[in-house]
Amino acid sequence: MLKLPRAHYGNLKCQYIMNDDERFIANQKLHATVREIRGRILNSLAVIDVNISKILSVYFSPEEHKRDLLMSEVFTSQSYGLRTKVQLLKKIISNDLDFYLEDKEWFFSDLEKLRKFRNDLAHATLDVSEKAHKKAETQVGFIFYKNGKRHTKVVTFERADEYRVKANMVSDCLNDIARIYGIRI
Repeated sequence: MLKLPRAHYGNLKCQYIMNDDERFIANQKLHATVREIRGRILNSLAVIDVNISKILSVYFSPEEHKRDLLMSEVFTSQSYGLRTKVQLLKKIISNDLDFYLEDKEWFFSDLEKLRKFRNDLAHATLDVSEKAHKKAETQVGFIFYKNGKRHTKVVTFERADEYRVKANMVSDCLNDIARIYGIRI
């Protein structure tokens, strides 16, 4: 690192500035961590999203050729988001399978937490400051804007793993729900 003096009203302080090679290496580490952390969540939620879509399509159409059309034109289209699918699934479960969720109150709240976390990561940019580079092998800062302010959400591997565990538990419940309806997902 290059040490450059920086004047502060008569006080001389040193500031470290990365050279281009150091910044390049630091960016590589940061982007590797981002791919790992973001990828874990986005991949898990993509599977959950599609599995909910499959449950909904079979629920509303017993005929396979109609289900494929329902999947492509409704449940996997951009205009029918995960939030809407979860709301519909919740109504179906409360009408048909309320007994199943008696000991799984966490299911829909965890699903909502996962959805929000996924959206935060998917729509955020990366913190590429020198401070962020120093911790690039263990955590990533995601920058997003809300209510007129800039926020940084720091995500560690441990936090990403907590969400991955939630995603696995939600996936297991979706598999159970699908089995109850005789659906293979």
